[in-house]
Amino acid sequence: MVYTSLFLTGLISLVLLIYHWGENKGVIYLVILLVSASARQLVFLLVNIQTDTSLLALLFLHLDALFCLIGPAGLYYFQSVLKGRLVLDWALLLHLIPALVILLNTLPYYGVPFAEKLQFVAQVQADDPSRENNFPYLLFHYHWQKLFLPAYNILYVFISFAYAIRVRQKGKLYVKRKVWFLLTRVMWVILISIVPIVLLALYS
Repeated sequence: MVYTSLFLTGLISLVLLIYHWGENKGVIYLVILLVSASARQLVFLLVNIQTDTSLLALLFLHLDALFCLIGPAGLYYFQSVLKGRLVLDWALLLHLIPALVILLNTLPYYGVPFAEKLQFVAQVQADDPSRENNFPYLLFHYHWQKLFLPAYNILYVFISFAYAIRVRQKGKLYVKRKVWFLLTRVMWVILISIVPIVLLALYS
């Protein structure tokens, strides 16, 4: 049951690649988004159900750089759909810099013995914040990394929304009515869905 969403994500991603690759190769960004978001949800689930500590030790923190790609992947998929082709430019390298920074900051943790990682995630599952103070990092404390990831991805939702409005106002791209209708509805759903996340973040 725990891995059902991950299995479904893999299946959906495979279907998307098979049926949409020929039409618009920008679907690869959607696959990256789906896989990253599904993996992040799995980590959250494992933390809260307090089981599968070994699997959590393999995933926890190791995938933070991947989670940092959710926002950029969403933006580039959005652009690819609007332009009707794969969008791949030099600006993408700039969008990847935060993920690289997170990877560098997490490098010391990769060298921690697995037995110690098991103890670490066990304390995380027990909601014991004392272990966070001992988290090995290269650039900045884990506390800031934990806050940065959701804030960074939420920022990209607003960037994507602003991009859509700018495209609509300038009218430089021809976008099919059905495509535009679908994308705008998706963006509104995403904006509404992140409101509880923002409120919880402010509360915490």
